[in-house]
Amino acid sequence: MNTNFEGFVIYNKNENKNKAFAVVSENYECKAESIKIPETFKKFIVPIEDKRFYNHRGIDFKGTTRALLRNVVNMKILEGGSTLSQQLARNLLKDNSKTLHRKVKETLKAIELEHYYSKDDILNLYFNNIYFGRNLRGIRTASLYYFDKETEKLNNSEILFLITILRGPNYYLSNVEITNKRMQMLSDLLLENQNINSNQHKKLIKRKINIENNKISLVRKSVVPFISEKIDVNKKTIISTLTQSHQKFAEKFIQDSKYPTSVVIIKNQKVVGFSSYYGSDYPFIFKSNVGSTLKPFIYYLERKEFIVRKNLILIRTICNGMLGRHLG
Repeated sequence: MNTNFEGFVIYNKNENKNKAFAVVSENYECKAESIKIPETFKKFIVPIEDKRFYNHRGIDFKGTTRALLRNVVNMKILEGGSTLSQQLARNLLKDNSKTLHRKVKETLKAIELEHYYSKDDILNLYFNNIYFGRNLRGIRTASLYYFDKETEKLNNSEILFLITILRGPNYYLSNVEITNKRMQMLSDLLLENQNINSNQHKKLIKRKINIENNKISLVRKSVVPFISEKIDVNKKTIISTLTQSHQKFAEKFIQDSKYPTSVVIIKNQKVVGFSSYYGSDYPFIFKSNVGSTLKPFIYYLERKEFIVRKNLILIRTICNGMLGRHLG
């Protein structure tokens, strides 16, 4: 199994359907990779964030000047002026410091991206790397977390919601009224630019957004061989042997334990749940004395064979008694 599973989404079994449970990651970031970004995301993001995206080479001097003047007139930040390429550069550099040095690095990186990648490639990179708060990176991760859906199953309102909050996820998520106003403004902008028609505009405004806040865990790639049932390399998806009920039990067991410990639940020779105080891969790769590990199996056999052993002891006792009387 030589495939690099970084960014694959792991699904577990929840009754009759599969539910996104974790993302394979070797670091602290929850970043699910998308092979192909739905066109609606690209169709919406350009007029909203960078309407001259297809005409500039990384820097939009006209847009930057307009944003600067508007901010000065209103005495507050209303526009950032950054192109999508610059926003992507900032996310790749992972530097949010408000310094001139950072801005220079971001600008040079944006120009470099425009030189080596096509516009469509830049949009794909953008949606795979943009930050959505709460340790979520990439549109697929955000889609699974907020709506418990893969990106291709989102409706237009859900897509617009994710684009609405990406400028400041924590701020917009804690200010529902402001978020709704921004969504209204962005839907008007899309209608004005003919990216949507009047019927779509009405649906965008009327449709209620239901946020799931689905927990997405992080699992190291060394765990994958132990929990995989089916792997789709094209979709970057892993259907696991895990069940939601057993997994929840394992995680709660570790959470409630007074001491650092690990647990692996096996049913029908498959791992159906696991958790560890020491990290997701610890129960599978750590090598130590097997003495204590064998105890649960010994206790199981003890209980299973108890009645048989009890009967054998009784028969042996009776036989010994009869033999003693005979000899006497």
